[in-house]
Amino acid sequence: INAQLGTESAERDNFESSYQTQKERERQVKEQLDILKDHCADLESKWEDADVKYNKMLAELEERKTSNVLALTDTEMKVVQLTQVVRSLRNDTNEIDDRIEQAQEYMSELDVKLDESSRSDRRSDTGNTTGTISEGKAEIEKTRQAKPKARRRL
Repeated sequence: INAQLGTESAERDNFESSYQTQKERERQVKEQLDILKDHCADLESKWEDADVKYNKMLAELEERKTSNVLALTDTEMKVVQLTQVVRSLRNDTNEIDDRIEQAQEYMSELDVKLDESSRSDRRSDTGNTTGTISEGKAEIEKTRQAKPKARRRL
């Protein structure tokens, strides 16, 4: 009986030691599990924060894109309007240049006629009437060639 009691006691001590070792392992595993749960919770929180920041940044970028598209469209419309204004002003300038040229030609013709009439008056007094018409035509031709046409480009 004593031998049996001695082995039972050794078995009980062995079982007790095994039980304590198992309990210690469970405690360590629970601690590791708690650490992993906390780590997962932190990662989930960081993920959510990053997702919120990403979505916010994406919304801001979309707003900027929309704003830039509207500004570009507005600028393009202004360019078209200014181009039309420039073309209109160039047309007006060309019309004015044409009128100035016509007026200068008319003035040249009047000058020639005045010269012819004063020459004919003088020549009728002196009796010499040669070369007045060809001189008048030459004068008109000189005035036409002297006109600049730099603003004609569109």
